[in-house]
Amino acid sequence: MMEVANPPVRDLNTPAIDAACECLRKGDYDAVKRIVKGTLPRLSSDAYKQRIRIYMLLMALPDHPIDQDIQEDSLRVARHVFAHREAFSQRYRLWAHMIFGALKGEWTVDSEKHEFFALQDAQEVLAHPESSREDRDLALTLIASESPDDDQVRLCLEELLDGGNAFAITQAVTSAKISFHRATDLIYLDRALDRVKSPSGFVADLLHKKMATVLRELEEDTESEVLDRKDIHTKLVMCYAHLRMMPGELFQQAYSEYYLAYAAACMDETELGLIHAYTALAMARRLGDSHLEQLALAVRDHFKSRAPYEGKEPDEEKDTE
Repeated sequence: MMEVANPPVRDLNTPAIDAACECLRKGDYDAVKRIVKGTLPRLSSDAYKQRIRIYMLLMALPDHPIDQDIQEDSLRVARHVFAHREAFSQRYRLWAHMIFGALKGEWTVDSEKHEFFALQDAQEVLAHPESSREDRDLALTLIASESPDDDQVRLCLEELLDGGNAFAITQAVTSAKISFHRATDLIYLDRALDRVKSPSGFVADLLHKKMATVLRELEEDTESEVLDRKDIHTKLVMCYAHLRMMPGELFQQAYSEYYLAYAAACMDETELGLIHAYTALAMARRLGDSHLEQLALAVRDHFKSRAPYEGKEPDEEKDTE
């Protein structure tokens, strides 16, 4: 009998990812999560193109639902793209650079090499007038996050603020170095906040970055003894108040409590600092954020010897709920 060839396996994953991209454009973030949750477990470990698209989708979601397993695998995929550059289009290389830069955390042994290639690939995109708006936005964001040249970063942010989408603007401005935002007197953070009104997760990211930048300003001004306490208080409290009015942004709200506790420590405001330190500590524990918990404990311990309260420390109380 003649053998009948098995029919080719139908690729259901790529259309699903295409659908998730369309849902992202429409702002249906819950649908994106559902599709990704159903698609990712079906992918083989060597489905590099499909995986990198999914990881970019997760990065573009306002709440960035990226756990440690996804972070580790996304870096594995990005490094594979770097090692086999000729097998991937320029857009996939840009995505890989974006993912690596955003998720690698602290400096790694291959950071400088990949930063060099990120700038090289990004500049190639900008050199071609026919590059798509999406690719230009990716390239501009990469340069804003990696370039040591403040003038170059400024030009990239100007173009993004002139026509980029909310994700590109937020990613670029929050990826730019704190030293850049200090040197430009927070202008680009404020302009981004004027442009990006939704989703709330992106606004929260921008406020988080602004508070972190103001804290650096506080540290430097304290050391140089030119501290303008009123100006620092105003900047921090305005960001804090804005965040507190944003429902659902618990992660950024918890960090804002820590930032105010840290600022109070710098300005020797013990009682106020303790309130924010214990609030940050409680929120970190409820959120399961061990990094923030350690930060909150450190600033709490700074206040401990000067604490005006007696008795058991609040963080020693048992959680009865």
